[in-house]
Amino acid sequence: MGINRYYWKTSKPYFLLGSVFLLVFLVMLFLTWLDISPFYLWDDLPVYLFTFTGGFAFIVAGAMKLKRAKQNRVRLHEQSTSVNFLTLSRFILIPHVHWLREYELFSLEGESIGRVREDVKGWKKSSAFFLHLIKIRWLFKKTIIVENDDNVLYYMRKDSGIHQIYRIYNKEEEHLITFKMNVFNLLHQYAEITNPKGQLIGMNDGGFSGREFKVVNNQGNRMVELKYDGIPIEALKLFSGTRGDIIDIYHDQIDDCYKEAIILAPIVVQLHFKG
Repeated sequence: MGINRYYWKTSKPYFLLGSVFLLVFLVMLFLTWLDISPFYLWDDLPVYLFTFTGGFAFIVAGAMKLKRAKQNRVRLHEQSTSVNFLTLSRFILIPHVHWLREYELFSLEGESIGRVREDVKGWKKSSAFFLHLIKIRWLFKKTIIVENDDNVLYYMRKDSGIHQIYRIYNKEEEHLITFKMNVFNLLHQYAEITNPKGQLIGMNDGGFSGREFKVVNNQGNRMVELKYDGIPIEALKLFSGTRGDIIDIYHDQIDDCYKEAIILAPIVVQLHFKG
């Protein structure tokens, strides 16, 4: 999937929400006209205005996304798996719109190189959505999948409870690395990164807010850096308005045996601080 497809997919929820809001507005008007509505036009004018303007705003936002999808013509490889994000020095992490904390990884050329989603289906997906809405999903155990063209590349498993521990596995489910988020230090938020033997190999230095994100090795050298809501100038035409984050990878500072897991570090941080 390319950035064109991304804009097209994310426009649909806006149109759906806009249609629901406008439908509610029309039903309220119709019931008012029949004089059987629990609302009264002038007494409850803010409610009518909210449903109408909300629906109109969602429709306009969806139309803008759809327009971007038609404007950006990206020439893609025959298969998106031809681009491996492990070889890139920079890519972009873009959130989807439906509040389930799904992300898409894009190259600067606008080609999808991976998708991040929670491994839930059916009623479990609905319950996960509800838990996200009431802000307690982070307390529960969950499995995150990193995939490309429906092929699983990595598993990211989080333990239940207030101790935010993520473990990353490859597609053969071999344990690669562990992230233990420090959630109790109010002055300095960070994550310890350990190998399967429990040996410290790096740290996410989050600063006071936890959002000044960079991964450093034991020598203090940067391995990965994330710039929030940043779009590089060379890709501005493709990604403006996506609220994407730039991921910079410093390959020369990363041991080859840990490269996969270290490059996935920004995803863990996004799931923790935004999920």
